[in-house]
Amino acid sequence: MALKKRSATINFLFFIFCTICYNNIIAQDDSYFDENYIRYDNHVYNKDIYTVQIYRSGWENSYPVIELDGTSQLTLNFDDLSGELKNYGYTFIHCNSNWEPSGLMPMEYMSGMLENFILDYNYSRTQRQKYIHYQVEVPNSDVQLTKSGNYIIKVYDINNENALVLTRKFFVVDQKITISPDIKQASKVADRYYKHEVDFSIFQTGLEIINPYQNLKVQIVQNQDWKHPIKGINPTFIKGTEYLYDYSEGNVFDGINEFRFFDIRTFSYSALETERVDILQDTINVYLDKDEARGYKVYLDQQDINGKYLIHTDENNAESDIDADYALVHLSLPYPYPVKNGDIYLYGEISNWNYDPKYKMRWNEKKRQYENTLYVKQGYYNYLYAVFEDGKELPNFATIEGTHAQTQNDYTILVYYKDPTDIYEQLIGLQTTSFPSR
Repeated sequence: MALKKRSATINFLFFIFCTICYNNIIAQDDSYFDENYIRYDNHVYNKDIYTVQIYRSGWENSYPVIELDGTSQLTLNFDDLSGELKNYGYTFIHCNSNWEPSGLMPMEYMSGMLENFILDYNYSRTQRQKYIHYQVEVPNSDVQLTKSGNYIIKVYDINNENALVLTRKFFVVDQKITISPDIKQASKVADRYYKHEVDFSIFQTGLEIINPYQNLKVQIVQNQDWKHPIKGINPTFIKGTEYLYDYSEGNVFDGINEFRFFDIRTFSYSALETERVDILQDTINVYLDKDEARGYKVYLDQQDINGKYLIHTDENNAESDIDADYALVHLSLPYPYPVKNGDIYLYGEISNWNYDPKYKMRWNEKKRQYENTLYVKQGYYNYLYAVFEDGKELPNFATIEGTHAQTQNDYTILVYYKDPTDIYEQLIGLQTTSFPSR
C-alpha cells in the first residue's frame, strides 16, 4: 500500500512538473508574437514608425556595411507618424553569422557610451500626413564599434519603459582577405537558362587561417535578402593561400526576374505603371496598373535597383526627408485561382525582406485577383511577388515572376572566421558583385 501511495505521489509530481514545463514552452512561443519581443532581424515594433532606412552615409542606394576602424558611417532614419516628439535611444547587439547574439558583453564590442540618444529630428512640412523625421549616424563621437561581425542596431522608447521601436541589421567588416568572384550561368545544362552559379576564390593576405573546414564560414546572399543565404559550403580545393569554392549545385540561385516598380515621386501626374492619382483633402490614393503574372512570359530587360527603394519628391526646392508626403498605394494582381497551401506576399526592402502580414496579398473572389493597399512615403519602389508555401522555408518567386539567367542581381559573399582562441566570429571579408554586368 505504501509503495502504491509513493508511486502515485511521484506520478502526480511528475505531472505537475510536465505541466509547468509545457506552460513555459507555450509562453516562450507566444512571446514571439509580443511586439516587445526582440527579433534579431529587420523589424518594426511600433505601429507609428514608417520608412526605416539604413545605408552608408551619403549613399542611399548602398548596403549597410562599414569597415572596422574606418571613417565611414551608417545613416539610420525613420518617420514617426504619431505627431508626438519622443525620446528615442539606441544601442548595438553583436551577433554571429546566424544572427544570434555572439555572447560578447557590450563593453567588449563597444567603446564610449553603451546607450545613446537620437538627437537629430525634424518636423515634416507636408500638407497631409504630419510626421517627425529622426536620424542618427553611427559610429560617432559617443560610441564606436571595436569588433567586426554582424550587428543589430536597436532603437527603443526611453519614456515608455524602453519599449522596442525597431531593429536593423548591418555589418562591420575587417577586410583581411581578398575575394575573387566568378559568377556565371549555372553549369548544369537543365538550369543554364534559369539560374546563376556563384563560384569564387578566397586569398589569404597575411591572416593565418587554422582548420578552415571548421573555423571558416561562407555565406552568399542575393540582393539584400539576408534571411535566405546559401551557407554551409566548404572549399572544394585549397592551394597555398587560395581557397577555391567551385560547385555546380550548392551555390546556385534562381535568376528570378527584374523587379517591378512604382514611382510616386510626384502626384502631379500619373507616372509609368500608374493608372490614376486621386488627390483628396486629407489623403492621396495612387492606383497602380494591374500587375501581370510573369511565370511563363519571356524575359524583358528593364532597369531596377534590385529590390531597394529611394525616398524622393520632385517638388521644387524640396527636402525629401521632411517634404515627401505619404499616399495610399493600391496594388492588384489578377490570377486565375487562389493559391493553395500558401500565400502571396510583396517582397523586397519595402517589406523589410520579410513575409510580414502587412504585405500579404488578399484574394478578392469577385474580381478574381489579389489585392493590397500600402501606406508609403513618396519615392521610387521596387518589389516582387513571392509565394510562401506551407512548410517551406524559401520563397517561391518562379510561379508568379518566372526565373531567367538574363536577370541582373547583386551577390554578396561574406566570409567569417572564428579564431580558436576567441568566442566570436570575425567578418574578415565581404564583397558585392552584380551579374550579369551591364
